Amino acid sequence: YFMQKSTKILVPVDFSPSSENAFRFALQFADKTGASIYLLNVVAPQAEGMDYPVMVANATQQRLEAAREIKNKFIEAGITATKEHLKETPSISSDLEIGMPVSGICNVAKREDIDLIIIGSRGENRSFTEKILGSVTSGVVGSSNCSVMVIPEDSTLKTIDSMCYSTEVSHHDPFEIWKALGFLKPFS
Repeated sequence: YFMQKSTKILVPVDFSPSSENAFRFALQFADKTGASIYLLNVVAPQAEGMDYPVMVANATQQRLEAAREIKNKFIEAGITATKEHLKETPSISSDLEIGMPVSGICNVAKREDIDLIIIGSRGENRSFTEKILGSVTSGVVGSSNCSVMVIPEDSTLKTIDSMCYSTEVSHHDPFEIWKALGFLKPFS
């Protein structure tokens, strides 16, 4: 199933080192599997300490413009960093959304019929789960309607020898496990 259709990988980024590494990993993974990449940055509305809707709109627009400039440099840097490891640069489309990160990422994944989300982890938040995954990452893992692959900040793509599949044991799991196994075929 997974390898029989054109696979779409969503890579949510906040331009942090963790998301840089997830993007580099996604480039190599997409090259190996023939997938395309949809890079997404969700810009949260800037409302802190502002009383007027016009001020909020202007501040949010400024953040959106800054993200647009950073996004293009981010993509080029990722391609440059992985170029020697790629047979062919995968097809990359990108978008900026205004909204809350978790719901924005999950809504785009559903709207764009995404097969896999590759997202970076975080290590400096509050709860135990957030220290391992990051609050946005943990929210996406818990809310996404598709498979999510979490990439630790310091990891690199290498031969995949094993894969961990976490489940709540529902009747949908055999199909999802079968789809997840499809990820391994190009790496054997």
